[in-house]
Amino acid sequence: MSSADSFYALRPGYAPRIGEATEAPDRERGAVLTVSDLGHLVVTSGRMVVCDSASLGTGPVGPQSGRHGSGLIPVFDPIPLGRHPVRLTSADRSSSPAPVHAYLSVVFSEEPTASIEPWIAVGGESVRGEPADNFVSVDSGIIGLLDAAAAPRAPVRFNDAWPHNIPCGNLAPPFADGDASLVFCRCSVGAFPVIATRDAAGNVTGLHIDFAIVGPSNRKQWWKSRHTHAHTGSRPMPSS
Repeated sequence: MSSADSFYALRPGYAPRIGEATEAPDRERGAVLTVSDLGHLVVTSGRMVVCDSASLGTGPVGPQSGRHGSGLIPVFDPIPLGRHPVRLTSADRSSSPAPVHAYLSVVFSEEPTASIEPWIAVGGESVRGEPADNFVSVDSGIIGLLDAAAAPRAPVRFNDAWPHNIPCGNLAPPFADGDASLVFCRCSVGAFPVIATRDAAGNVTGLHIDFAIVGPSNRKQWWKSRHTHAHTGSRPMPSS
């Protein structure tokens, strides 16, 4: 666990672009961050999936028998029950024609962030001191957030039915029950870390996907210094 310096999720203002020499960006250097609401994610099982949307309805959810790690569709827990705000932190860069997505966040608490750590998926583990299973691979360019109990009921090829002219949003997909909701966000193809934020008391305040747009110039060393062996679920969630 580490302090939240150089972690810019949900922080409007200026941030350095990854690889820039400066750590003090302004209007001419770096990116301008804005935060927008995407709606709410309903969690009824205490578990959540973060996955490539194309994998929904096509494979097992969570760890697979005989294989360590998160399986085809990684599951993260414990997640407090209820309706949680989902927010998008966007970065407006002078070199880009439009803002790009920097972080996708599920907010459990509005308490200020005091520290961050990798959130290792259920069944995952650390390898040589670095978390091997806190990354989500995305090949379709769309990432999805969904209650883990609803994920196995997602229709096959549901990804094809999404409105492709909308970069992100909140949907109520046609599951067997009417309570499930799904949040989707377009992103580049790649593997993105899943991060937990904590307040000063050590309670988890949010789950974040970092799309590797903003951060310190030497991001690899910065992130390595924040690796932890601990599974985020080993510490208690807030009681609310």
